[in-house]
Amino acid sequence: MEKFFIFILTTLVSYTVLGNFKNTDAWYITHDSDTVKGSMIIPLDENEEINFAKLQWRISFIDTAGNYYRIHPDEIKSFTIINGFEKIKYNSIEIAANDYVFARLAIDGYLELYIFYKEVLEGGWVEGSYIKNYFLGYPTSAKLDFFILIKGNGDKTEAQWDSFYKKMPPFFSDYPQLSKKIEARGYKFTDIYRIVRYYNKWHFGEND
Repeated sequence: MEKFFIFILTTLVSYTVLGNFKNTDAWYITHDSDTVKGSMIIPLDENEEINFAKLQWRISFIDTAGNYYRIHPDEIKSFTIINGFEKIKYNSIEIAANDYVFARLAIDGYLELYIFYKEVLEGGWVEGSYIKNYFLGYPTSAKLDFFILIKGNGDKTEAQWDSFYKKMPPFFSDYPQLSKKIEARGYKFTDIYRIVRYYNKWHFGEND
């Protein structure tokens, strides 16, 4: 009973909801590959769910010594937060010359798949370049904007509804069978998870 009580108390401390924010366990990886543990103040949307879009521009971190500081995407390699039983990882990626964002990792592997979000404010899309650092008032929520794909050799592209069939076939030209199937409309934008997993299996010689 005592151990159970301690577990519940620890869970409450590490998952405290503070208005439009919550504090949860987290860590980040420095450019020197050091791990710094602590907690993060996570922005929430109007439904008290994580606003994933706001984590793309900067994070608010509290280390184990109680020091509070803000971190921008060009300052670290990645961060991971604990959301219940789920680990959510964001990597710092360069989306234009010297412009970095934190992007949520959806699939790890030789080909990595990232989710990029845009914010919704009062039912309307917020327009603007995704390389700009901006913050919006509350309540807001986050919805999928597009995907970012990065190969182990550094090749990078975006997967969007309106340019999917233009960008995907040449990006997968090293795997002609997959490239031709996309070009022939054998895959569509909503198949992106399947496509990335299929490509990774092919890269490691696991496909039939």
